[in-house]
Parts: sequence; structure tokens; C-alpha cells
Amino acid sequence: MELKILTTNPIELNTNLIPIFGGNYNTEWEVYEIDDDNQELDLDYKFEDLMKSILKAYQDQSYLIEAELKDLGIDFLSKIKFISTYSPREYNFETDSINFECEVDENKLLRKIGEIDNEEFRKFLDDNFSDRDGFMSFTPNTIDKLVKAIADGNGQYNQAIGAVCQYILRNDYGNIEQEVREYWNSNGYLGLDYKIIKED
Repeated sequence: MELKILTTNPIELNTNLIPIFGGNYNTEWEVYEIDDDNQELDLDYKFEDLMKSILKAYQDQSYLIEAELKDLGIDFLSKIKFISTYSPREYNFETDSINFECEVDENKLLRKIGEIDNEEFRKFLDDNFSDRDGFMSFTPNTIDKLVKAIADGNGQYNQAIGAVCQYILRNDYGNIEQEVREYWNSNGYLGLDYKIIKED
């Protein structure tokens, strides 16, 4: 199915939809320093500044992230620009995320859905995006609903893109996050202002 792209304006997605950042809660996004005895020091910094430094790392590496996504099969997203972060008040049901703008080639997206249209993908959609007790899904859970959401540009458009990306990245997204984190670590946390807490 071929579509004419109705707009060239970027859309906004986030790393909850496109899983290339797992958040800070119980993850390896930690700032650390060690003393001469190889003991980890207690550090003090503002969480908002931490998120700003991570955002900068993703933006600095955006061209590499886009190239790696393309290598993994996500060739329908381009001109990725990381723009802001979000952190929940509590981590019961969600985690930190990074918002980004990008352009979507809908023809390539629909072709990709055709390429991955198999029983495994159909089961993935049904298992992850079907309503059940305590969970109401806002993401299409069948191939037909995915295609309709993209063709109509309806309220499930972003979620449809996310579902396709999550399936493609189900085994590989951690590599992108690890590479960005290594860049962040090796560049002094990109200007994060932190202090060593000295014991009295």
C-alpha cells in the first residue's frame, strides 16, 4: 500500500514509544567517582541537570542513532532531533523518557509492515497491545488496525509507529543506549555539575 505523505512537518515521539532509553530508575545511568583506594564516593547533583546532560548526549549522537536505527531496519524515521525530557513524579507505572522530533516516511513504514507481517509479529501485537484486566491499550493490536491508523493519521498514529519500532528493536535497542551512555561517561557527563560529599 502506497501513501502520499500529507505533511513534511516533523512529528514528536518519545523513548517510551521508540525504546532507545530505559530511564534512570535502577539503571546504569549513574554518576560516579572513585577515590585513591578505589572506593566509590558519594556525589550530589540535581536530577534535572542529570537529565539535561543525558539529553545532550542523545542529541550529540543523533546522527549515529539514526544510522544505527536504519541498520536495524527502521529506515522510515529521519531527521531525528532530541528536544526535551520527561520524568514522572513516581516510578510505579512509567519511567523517564526523552522526547524527539523526526520525520516519518509513511511509504517506507507501510512497506516495512508488509515485510514483517508474520505470525510472530501478529502475536507480538496481540500480546502487548490488547486490552485486559487492569490495562487499556491505546495502541493498534492487529496489522489492519496499524495500517488504518497510519493511513488515517488518527489518534493512534504515534502508537502505531511505536508498535512497529518496538517489534523491530525487541532484541537490539540496548546497544544504542549503551553506546550513548559510553559517550556520556567518557566525556565527563557532558558538563553535569556535581559535588563530592565529604564526610565530617
